[in-house]
Amino acid sequence: MMTRPGWGDRRVARQTSPDARTWSDLELIMQPDPADPPQVQLYGMPVVPYEGQFVGFLWMAHFSNAHRLERFNRLWGPIDCQLTYSFDGVHFQRGLREPFVALNEPGRPASGVVYPTSLVEHEGKLRIYSAATPDLHRQYAKTQFERKGKNPPAAATLHTLRRDGFTYLTSRGNWATLTTKPLALLEPSLRLNAAAPYGEIRFQVTDLSSKPLPGYTFDDCQAMREEDALERPIRWRDKRLDELVGKVVRLQMTFRNARVYALRGSYHWLDALDVALLKDGKPIDASFMDY
Repeated sequence: MMTRPGWGDRRVARQTSPDARTWSDLELIMQPDPADPPQVQLYGMPVVPYEGQFVGFLWMAHFSNAHRLERFNRLWGPIDCQLTYSFDGVHFQRGLREPFVALNEPGRPASGVVYPTSLVEHEGKLRIYSAATPDLHRQYAKTQFERKGKNPPAAATLHTLRRDGFTYLTSRGNWATLTTKPLALLEPSLRLNAAAPYGEIRFQVTDLSSKPLPGYTFDDCQAMREEDALERPIRWRDKRLDELVGKVVRLQMTFRNARVYALRGSYHWLDALDVALLKDGKPIDASFMDY
């Protein structure tokens, strides 16, 4: 359970329970730091599982006020949402300190407060459901059910993304090139989630020193050109991925006018010990971050 340490203590903490009756002591997960805007507070963080990992919707309370503080803490201000993620549900990464679910223009639903709470995957799209108001937090406390103008005082809102659409890579101009850290394929399959309806994406496989392997070069790749796909297989004309399973390789990608969302497949990112073990013909432990 993600919660706050106490009333008015606007940080994110965690408790666990085997039966929803007896709970562990609070464990601090996250609090504002110098990279956050001045006086921002972390109002809450619903967490949902996604693809074997965890996504957190971090509610950012902007409660600064030029008026004198008249009570225990600030209660008035807008609330938007940033994105966090975790591999284990305990240690969360914040990434970009920008609104992931931003507020609407004044007067519209979700222009004052938005609370993203749930995530549902349906037909290749992600649906994010939120509670929202056009008023600031606390502004609607005494008039919560009074209509102001055409819109109701509160609403449920829906935002949609493509699958894996939380973030993407794109070129700053024309062509861009990316080289991965060393990896080992566990199964002979690589699939790409990318949008390139007017662009192009190519791949090549290299050895540990980034030297392209014969038959797996950019020129040999069956390019993804003028396509938009969630599970586009990565292939080469005369080579198969079966030959690379269990070997130490790097993957290079070059692309233009495209958005690259995810690389899918069964593979393991290698550390120095993994590389040494594979070179000696010994097995590696690929149970951590296989995908």
